[in-house]
Amino acid sequence: MKLLIFILIIPCVSAGIVINEIMYNPSKEQGEDKELEWVELYSDEETNLSDFYFNNFKLEDSVVKGYFIIARNKSYFLDYYGLDLMVIEARFILSNKGGYVNLTYLNESYLVPYNNDFANGNIIMILQMVMEKLWN
Repeated sequence: MKLLIFILIIPCVSAGIVINEIMYNPSKEQGEDKELEWVELYSDEETNLSDFYFNNFKLEDSVVKGYFIIARNKSYFLDYYGLDLMVIEARFILSNKGGYVNLTYLNESYLVPYNNDFANGNIIMILQMVMEKLWN
């Protein structure tokens, strides 16, 4: 298995949200895409997600700090990984051939590209995208 590592750094202030990992093509042994596609993010301070959209899906009114997951299937993710992280379920589909993850706050969208040029199955794309702090 090859693993694609892509790092994108956008200039930022001291606080923000970082997209750490994108699981967009789990292996057949792990489960179906509809069960195990997810994105891991990190917030260095308490952030309310009520005005955030992930791939055009409005996120639930949650306050996050530290690592958290946006998953297609929250219960399957928790059953499979058994992690003690906040998991937010959202309706989205990630193409197995590559595409973009879109995190939007108010009128600002941040598109993070991903692709599988160097990977095959069980793809976790590790990246770092620092979003400028746009909220109070």
